[in-house]
Amino acid sequence: ALVAAVDGCHDAAVTHNAPFVSGKDSLNNEYVGRDGQRHAVPPTLVITAVAHVADAGRCVTPELSEPGNQVFLLGTTSSEFAGSHLDLVLGTPAAPGAVPQPDPSAPGRYRRLHTAIRAGLLQACHDVSEGGLAVALAELCISGRLGIDVDALPHDDVATSWFAESIGRHVVEVRPADVEDFLAMAGPAHRLGTVSADGVLAMPGGRPIAVSDLVAAFCGEGR
Repeated sequence: ALVAAVDGCHDAAVTHNAPFVSGKDSLNNEYVGRDGQRHAVPPTLVITAVAHVADAGRCVTPELSEPGNQVFLLGTTSSEFAGSHLDLVLGTPAAPGAVPQPDPSAPGRYRRLHTAIRAGLLQACHDVSEGGLAVALAELCISGRLGIDVDALPHDDVATSWFAESIGRHVVEVRPADVEDFLAMAGPAHRLGTVSADGVLAMPGGRPIAVSDLVAAFCGEGR
């Protein structure tokens, strides 16, 4: 598994033309569990990415900024659940979906996204990773203490829309006045909905969730 992981890192670095720093320290760590016993950490490859930022003031955070702004998803959502967080939570495969596959179009999309960021067209940006789109949207709401009214799913299947872990995706917040320029610069994007002031994450196919409840869950309250 470790050799396959290293091979995958090589392929990703070459594809993205992005060298990175890595190490094996994570293969020799231990922790004390709730049972009071020492356990070896699961074999994990740690990667550190370093880049030069010419103007730190142009950095975009995963923090929703203003009600009325539009929320878009960049990247393709497919039925890819194998090894997903949903599988972990359910304790059984959620669906016969495949392992998330590399997206050959991702490098070009990242460069266009970077161009849009440098142009000041994004108010917030967050990657879609563990837990899928539902978790990414929840984290955006938690960061900005604002809600999102989602009215358009990225996939016909509700579970796939919310929990699939297809890689290479980002959620972005764009001011209405900047939408046209953003789409022209960033390329294909799926509009998800609108930032709201009501403090609720409203998602088709599920019950509305108060941002205060998301914050409580994030902070471990009520366990």
